[in-house]
Amino acid sequence: MGSGSLSPYRNTAWLIDPVTKQKDSIKMDTFYQRFKMNGIDEINIEGIAVIPGSILLSNRGSKGYPKNHLILTTDNFWEDQANAPISIILVGSNKDSTLFSGVSGFAHTKKSDRLVLTVSTEDTRNNMDDGTIGKSYLWIIENISAKKNWKAINPDQVIDLEAIDPQFKGQKIESVCVTKETKNFLHLVLAADNDDGSSSIFRLIVEKK
Repeated sequence: MGSGSLSPYRNTAWLIDPVTKQKDSIKMDTFYQRFKMNGIDEINIEGIAVIPGSILLSNRGSKGYPKNHLILTTDNFWEDQANAPISIILVGSNKDSTLFSGVSGFAHTKKSDRLVLTVSTEDTRNNMDDGTIGKSYLWIIENISAKKNWKAINPDQVIDLEAIDPQFKGQKIESVCVTKETKNFLHLVLAADNDDGSSSIFRLIVEKK
């Protein structure tokens, strides 16, 4: 999904078949315009994930627009962009914009129905520019399928990555993948994009609470 933060240049999505390698380019202008009609003033799509029966998108806020949103829609939304259902969920408590934490990527855990989100602080006041990197976190939301109709959600667990390992200092973690889930642990791969042309991959095992 293109971020939609600079219309129309970032309004393109790619649909890729991993078996045939076929890829299609899809213009998302109609779908993105509906976000503004549903109360999202600044569009900056940074994550997409499948949960049972739906697709979730994440819209990252900024210091100038300190709101993160989850956007719930159907699993074929691009086929009927004008009419595909849209539900907006405000995610996270951001009362102090000077410490705003922006949501980027996320992943769903099939066995335990958790949503694992990558969140980071960044000194930027709009949805297009990069800024000085602060801290990165993982937010975990329990029983996400039961919360589809909620208007707002706070994370059940917040993990300060730098606090558990100094390797995360100065890293802007922007994506997460669940590679394995056991009874007691989540095995994750995290991706960092540090706005200086470098990217890093981290492996992390998180104990379930």
